Amino acid sequence: MRADFAGTFFAFVFRVGGISAAYRRRKPEESVLYRVIQENLSTFLERAAAWGGGRGLPTYVRQEFERYLDCGILANGFARVRCGDCGYDSVVGFS
Repeated sequence: MRADFAGTFFAFVFRVGGISAAYRRRKPEESVLYRVIQENLSTFLERAAAWGGGRGLPTYVRQEFERYLDCGILANGFARVRCGDCGYDSVVGFS
């Protein structure tokens, strides 16, 4: 891997057997798991609190669900990457 820094751009070239590979964003917001958690998290947390006598789930469990929903979402921050050889340009969401 080679990294060239030019202004606000990061250029990464990944070589496997002499072939450059382009990065493809995984788009977590398009997965079934992401949508299920996003659509049902508030209801789940409310019911967990009701079942637990008002205590609900431990704070770290709620935080992990919220972090999962934030992970890889471009609106929450990203880095722009560019291949120094072919000029392919992309963004990588922060995890």
